[in-house]
Parts: sequence; C-alpha cells; structure tokens
Amino acid sequence: MTWRWRVCAVVLIAALGLGGCGKSDPLGRQAVSGTVNFQGKPLDQGSILFTPLDPKQGTPAGATIQGGKFSIPAQKGLAPGKYRVGISSPEGGGAAPEMPGESEPTAKERIPPEWRGETSKQEITVSKDGKNHFEFDVK
Repeated sequence: MTWRWRVCAVVLIAALGLGGCGKSDPLGRQAVSGTVNFQGKPLDQGSILFTPLDPKQGTPAGATIQGGKFSIPAQKGLAPGKYRVGISSPEGGGAAPEMPGESEPTAKERIPPEWRGETSKQEITVSKDGKNHFEFDVK
C-alpha cells in the first residue's frame, strides 16, 4: 500500500502546482494611486471611490485619502476601463450622538457636488499597461 500513498501524494502535489499556474484575477485588476488637492493644498482626509461606467466591466473600488494621497493595491484594484471618480471629505468628520439610539449629526460636505458620488463629472481611464497614477485638483 505504500506505493499507492506515493502515487496519491505525487498526484496531489501536481494538482496543487498546476492550480497556481493560472491567472488568479480574471479581471486583470491594476494598482491605482494618486493625489488629491483641495483648494490648492493636499486634502487632509477623505475618501475616493471609483465606479465603473460599464457595470459589466468590473466592480467599484475605493480608498482613504490621507495627507492628499491614496493607494489601492492590485488585489483590490480596478479592471482596465473607464470609471467615475467620487471624492468625499466631511467637515470635522461629524460628532458622536449624545444619547444611545440618536442618529449621528450629518457633517457638512466640503467637496463640491461635481466631484461627489453619482453627481460627479470626473472620469478616469485605467490602463492595463499604464502607471495608473492620477492627480485630482478639487477647487
């Protein structure tokens, strides 16, 4: 029976080895990074969201903006294609509720509507061969 275990071990190792040879990401996600300036200075804090213009193209991805910089690694990155850019930066980050069960006060958004969510007019194109580093200047 020893030879059977050896054969099984060889088959298992070969199967595991071949499983790792294929491309693990069928979308071909790309790392994306960049800078965000707000009123001429690096945006202190906020978030950025990239939404595919064609929903069949990929999935949305986002990142936190700190000190005017953001970065999304390839594992969580964007498939090549066109994306709408949404940037958000609430003023002061909002205050905690005073009593349990109370809703949190809504913080005033500093970013103009043409840069936010579904109303954003900003677009980028992610390339499979490019650097995919983007710079945004929000006025």
